Amino acid sequence: MKIRYSILIITALACNNSRPPEKKTEPSAAKVPVDTIPVTDNACVFDTSTYKFTTDALKKFNPHLGFAWRNEDETAVVPLSDRDTLFLHIGGCDHFLFQAVYRTDSSRFNDSVYFFKKTKWLAENFFSQGFDTKYAECISGELYKKEESEQPDLKFYSIRDPDTTMTDHVYEGFSIRRLSARAEITIDGYVD
Repeated sequence: MKIRYSILIITALACNNSRPPEKKTEPSAAKVPVDTIPVTDNACVFDTSTYKFTTDALKKFNPHLGFAWRNEDETAVVPLSDRDTLFLHIGGCDHFLFQAVYRTDSSRFNDSVYFFKKTKWLAENFFSQGFDTKYAECISGELYKKEESEQPDLKFYSIRDPDTTMTDHVYEGFSIRRLSARAEITIDGYVD
């Protein structure tokens, strides 16, 4: 019995020594779960200079327009006439986002003429890369649908234009919601 085990051990050692030595490799990131690897700007699909894109859009609209910059959400806050305020964010990493939020008096919540006119104005004046023209076309051509909402202080409209489904441009639609003494119009879309 001892001889059998000895032969077995010798055979195993001989087989182990007959294999070519394994190449030693440096530890690689592949062994680390992907969600634990920090994302750097080099991993971004798009240019992340949100400040540049946002301020360029504001300067194009009015080179003398004043604004404050909020670092936490990379948004320009622009005080406008009649106590209205524009919040603008353009740029991103994995998605290149165009988002405009316009706060005005709450009496505008039920003024659909004002709402559609202001939404179109936001897209035409602050968006680019086709979002400016496509949103304007969809609003002018009534290529939108009012979605059902369980919130009485929210009206949301999705885009119905079939052309928008054939590109890498995602049209999130637009909305108006009442926030006590203010009404907030939001329009956004992104390049995927």
